[in-house]
Amino acid sequence: MGKKYIMFVSEKGFLNKDNNFSIAGVVFDQDYCTNVEDKECELSSKVNYCKERILGKNGFEICIDDILLPQNEYKNINNDNKKEFINQMPTLFKKVKTNLILSSIKQSDGLRDDYYNKVVNNLLKNFYSFLIRKKATCGGVVIESKSDKESCIIQQKFFDIYNERRNNLIMTENSQEKINSFIVWEKANKKYGVGIEVANLLNNILYRVSNGLTEVDNSVISYIEYGSENKIFNIIENKIYRDKTIDASNKFSEKDLNTIDVFVNKVEKLKEELELKNIKIGDKEREINKLTQEMRSLKQRLEDAMKSRKNDNIILEILSDIDMKMKGFEMTANVMKS
Repeated sequence: MGKKYIMFVSEKGFLNKDNNFSIAGVVFDQDYCTNVEDKECELSSKVNYCKERILGKNGFEICIDDILLPQNEYKNINNDNKKEFINQMPTLFKKVKTNLILSSIKQSDGLRDDYYNKVVNNLLKNFYSFLIRKKATCGGVVIESKSDKESCIIQQKFFDIYNERRNNLIMTENSQEKINSFIVWEKANKKYGVGIEVANLLNNILYRVSNGLTEVDNSVISYIEYGSENKIFNIIENKIYRDKTIDASNKFSEKDLNTIDVFVNKVEKLKEELELKNIKIGDKEREINKLTQEMRSLKQRLEDAMKSRKNDNIILEILSDIDMKMKGFEMTANVMKS
């Protein structure tokens, strides 16, 4: 039987130095990251062991995403222990079983809602692809519960896009069944709390590194003590899930659209030329009709002249007129052919 996976998402996303807007999803096996009643999950065990070993029993109350914040949230933890914990984080994340899913788009002139919709849809599409690749039973999305108005608006927008996934993920028939849960959860609540903490921390690192900053602020721990290398980022970079099929499909679609645009422009130009030719053809048709009437008139004159046995000069005159009309007819026909 396949596993179930949970994707923890910081729905606000972030903007990098190149003006790319991104949203990251941090994915875990549900059993690995979910505390159930008195049973502690493996992710919590790893994180809490590291906390207790370095920070002592007081460390259990610390949320690891808050440790990297410049402000000191926990007065009962001394600074040296905090720095030691940060130095041990790369070792901790080597052992954490996770995957990251990134969705990005280059921002230019346009509506922010359009970018947000595209990024969220692509994130869900990649998550669906991940579930298929892993032969998972299903997957769910968890976001952190927040009370400020801006966060609530963005979370509602994210949920609306999630709720339309069946229509938006055109490539799939069972996307609604495959990604089948959406949960808003408080970080302090034990069940999904540790997953939210880890996701927030990794999102903060992704934001900093993508903007040319080191992963840990110098005010938290100096570069001399931590080093200038982005140790955690170098570990999680190898855990980023990339669906080559979707990437190739997107590139192909862009190329295809460009080709279609060129083709449409050519068709429009040909249509204009054809309309112009149709006008010319209409003019020539009128000329032909006029010539036809004149030919009939000359024919009638010739028949009348032959019946009345008039002299040859009149007949020659009529034949000359017919010859001229025929030449005019041939010229008109040649113009129409061209």
